[in-house]
Amino acid sequence: MLGALLIVLVTIEICCSLEQPSLGEAFRFEFRLDNMQSCPDEPQATIFLENVSMDPFNRTTLVTNGQFRVKELVQGSIKGIIDLTKCDSKQQYDSCQHFITVVFDDLCAELPKKNESWTPFFAHIINFQPDCPLKPGTYEIKDAPVDLSFLADNPIIFGYWRARQTAMEGEKLISCTTISFNVIKPRPK
Repeated sequence: MLGALLIVLVTIEICCSLEQPSLGEAFRFEFRLDNMQSCPDEPQATIFLENVSMDPFNRTTLVTNGQFRVKELVQGSIKGIIDLTKCDSKQQYDSCQHFITVVFDDLCAELPKKNESWTPFFAHIINFQPDCPLKPGTYEIKDAPVDLSFLADNPIIFGYWRARQTAMEGEKLISCTTISFNVIKPRPK
């Protein structure tokens, strides 16, 4: 689950860090979550998602609700891997190309950092401390914000995105999440 948020944020930050011409205030986008789930082919994962939704709060912010469950204590060093694929559209799978693979060598060192893009999100997870060890339990995500305001001037973001996040504790898979979402130009009014 922790990786699911990182998938969205890393995708956004990678796209936005690429040099793009400024297109001004008129350049807009719509973010539409297609699917976010624990990997169905990895039922042995220790951390998994349940009933997750991401909905618009305003023009620049999504809110996330749902739960994630930690089945057993996770105390070792956690390596996270995010594979991103970009397609022209959901219907054009033949247009899909690997975009980037991002590796976090130690998620336990990253999660508790303050003033990061994920900090406000974790503040909205009830009874959860974003540090290791991760304690077993079911954690409620309540109106956790994802700020997308910095996307306005980045045309590379348009398209259909698929991502797979895995987290490993040594050789053991502890989390696997797939997410797909669409970033589109809204139709002129």
